[in-house]
Amino acid sequence: MEVAAEADIKEQVQVTVISEIEVEEQAFASSIVKLEVDNEDLHLGGKLPKELTENTARAISSNVGRSGVRGDVIYLQHGKYKGKPATLLAFKFHFAFEQNSTNRFSHAEIRVAFDSSDNSASPGSKPAVRHYSPALLCGPSSTGQITKSISVSPSITTPTAPVQIGIEVPMTRSTTVARDFQMKIVGEPWASDEDAEDDDMVRWKVDENYAQADGVPTDLKTAVLVQHTGEAFHATVHIKARTRMGISLFGWPWSKPTPLVVSNKSSFGAAVLPEDFSTLEEHHWLQLTEFHGRVARIRVSDTSKEKLC
Repeated sequence: MEVAAEADIKEQVQVTVISEIEVEEQAFASSIVKLEVDNEDLHLGGKLPKELTENTARAISSNVGRSGVRGDVIYLQHGKYKGKPATLLAFKFHFAFEQNSTNRFSHAEIRVAFDSSDNSASPGSKPAVRHYSPALLCGPSSTGQITKSISVSPSITTPTAPVQIGIEVPMTRSTTVARDFQMKIVGEPWASDEDAEDDDMVRWKVDENYAQADGVPTDLKTAVLVQHTGEAFHATVHIKARTRMGISLFGWPWSKPTPLVVSNKSSFGAAVLPEDFSTLEEHHWLQLTEFHGRVARIRVSDTSKEKLC
């Protein structure tokens, strides 16, 4: 008889927290196969745009049971950027969920997209993202445990028999290593059209500190500087949130957010900033996006340098 090793190696990463119950929950979560619909390909008519004013500043609001997300525009100011019309907007987002449970939000993605109010506008006349804040926020490090499992299935075959007979005996070997985890918020510009010369959206990805298992920050402020033609344009906020059990909430086509019509008819917000947005400095961005949680590393805006706190 001949022994042939057929190795099917699979790696599963789990975070081992203090209690064994949490470990079992995470092991269960890692076994879930999640099939998601590509929401970008689904269209259900959308909602009618609304004029953005201080009294109509709600950008998005969705609730499922005890969980919910909300986003409001808290600052709107018009000025110039490198001699061309520009608008500075700041948002405040709130995440509501059950703390320290598997239903908490462990990951969220915020996306703010801009478009012309005129659908026939040429690509060069569409709003363009010039700067944004924050670019990076990291909380203090916590040490957790990673368990890596390797499964090997050797098979025993009889090549001389008329019909080969194989018997597989799966074997698993696990190793546990320490790893540092942080709450992390990462911002980046993006383009809805891969052929576009300018980015027309910005997105922030938010991850919890998996070792602490306390969810994403409940409150987050962001800001974005948009250059445009001087005509009214649309701003639309999308939010997706995922629980520790791998369940995605919100961001579905049937809960599409309301596009906001941004025009120079309205401006509001308490921060005092220069109208020449080309002169914005780090402390100006901090007025709009100050984070009240503990921070270990920060890059205030895309023009800032990363620094330790």
